[in-house]
Amino acid sequence: MKDPYKLDFLGLGEDAEERAIEQALVDHVAKFLVELGAGFALKATEFKPEHIGQLGFYMAAIDGEIKGVIDGPTIGLLLCKTQDKVVAEYALRNVSAPLGVSEYDLVKDLPEPLATNLPTIDQIERELGDPES
Repeated sequence: MKDPYKLDFLGLGEDAEERAIEQALVDHVAKFLVELGAGFALKATEFKPEHIGQLGFYMAAIDGEIKGVIDGPTIGLLLCKTQDKVVAEYALRNVSAPLGVSEYDLVKDLPEPLATNLPTIDQIERELGDPES
């Protein structure tokens, strides 16, 4: 599992709220799926052990309501703004379901003046446009 996941292509700042991150992921779904791989849950806060229980509930709901007989096991991936690796290890120690915790980064580590003056992916794409149109 990757740690951290790089979500800087969303063009959001470090203080983005969970809903804004989710909407940006939907808007950039192809790029996000390339970075992520498969299903996920998202917390725009630091990791807390109780998040494992919440994710376990979501996984059980998927298994009970959506998963088909030919589908493989449901894999849970919890993306958090930050995590204490020791706390995450203890929280996952007795979990038998395939489940992992990873951090995400919304911006690359650039000096603040440079980072805020660079164009977003959307701005670059609009500038480049389709040469045929």
